[in-house]
Amino acid sequence: MSTSIPTLSSIGWVGTPKEKADYALSYFITNNKSSSVLFETQSLQYTLKQFANKPVELEGELRTILERIMTATFKGDKVATQVYVDVKDVNKPRELSIRFLCTITIRGVDYNVGKLVESIDSKIVAFNTINS
Repeated sequence: MSTSIPTLSSIGWVGTPKEKADYALSYFITNNKSSSVLFETQSLQYTLKQFANKPVELEGELRTILERIMTATFKGDKVATQVYVDVKDVNKPRELSIRFLCTITIRGVDYNVGKLVESIDSKIVAFNTINS
């Protein structure tokens, strides 16, 4: 049974599995750690700063966070996540390309969501949806 996700737009709560996965991933990418003083907020930007110059460790941490977010959102459903952190240019090790891929399986139907994030010096400079 999956959890509904509220939005700040006029559509209100999202209901389809693909929408929920997309919003959950997008919120993680766009959130700031200081967004809440009551709850520990997961934030891509904060994680990028924590693991600056450590792309292998960053990839592992992002995979753990994504797994945690999707498992909490889709309780009882099968969740498969992948995260790839690539250094775009060996001469510019602080320029990263990060791919988030997630497949949610509900009653034998797969729902795929993917995002591509470009980062320079721990700052997000581009954020796109990967068609799946």
